[in-house]
Amino acid sequence: RRQRQMCIRDRYKPKYTPKNTKYSSTQSSSTQAPLETFDYFLILDFEATCDNNRQFNPQEIIEFPTVVLNAKTLEIETEFHSYCKPVHQPQLTKFCQELTGIQQEWVDAAPTFPEVYDKYDSWLKELKLVNNEGKRINFAFVTCGDWDLKSMIKEQTRLSGLPIHNYFKQWINIKNLYGTFYNRNPGGMPKMLSYLGLNILF
Repeated sequence: RRQRQMCIRDRYKPKYTPKNTKYSSTQSSSTQAPLETFDYFLILDFEATCDNNRQFNPQEIIEFPTVVLNAKTLEIETEFHSYCKPVHQPQLTKFCQELTGIQQEWVDAAPTFPEVYDKYDSWLKELKLVNNEGKRINFAFVTCGDWDLKSMIKEQTRLSGLPIHNYFKQWINIKNLYGTFYNRNPGGMPKMLSYLGLNILF
């Protein structure tokens, strides 16, 4: 199984002095929440069906991964990972396989999104990160960009005829915080990690 790891360095010397470090720690599609502190960060990064040089509609989530990072120790405590079998366009394009590294047989053997969605909710409740009423408890999702939780989860739940859980409606976009703290254009994940002297490990 393809595995992803995030290399985290707990000490580094910034090259730029930030001009403004005040920011809202969570955000939704159009609003900002008051500053909060968290015990855990849930790092989430969907992969979805896609193709090159043409509009791909509808896109479907084909990988649903989350890493639970302890905000105090910066240690990874546990993770969730599942591939999802696409329903509307079950055959992955060559471009999609090359871009994501996901192979056709992996999604062919995977459960569909509704099954994974339900399993994910149960997993969060088992970890006591979400209570029985569906309210998040002292954690924040972290994404690289807004696409995962601003767009893709909404589109996928609509396609699957499922309600979107309230805990998916706020998240931290690490690009925004990076840009504010370092006073520079974040670009993508490779550019941000390169500036900090870190590598993406596969």
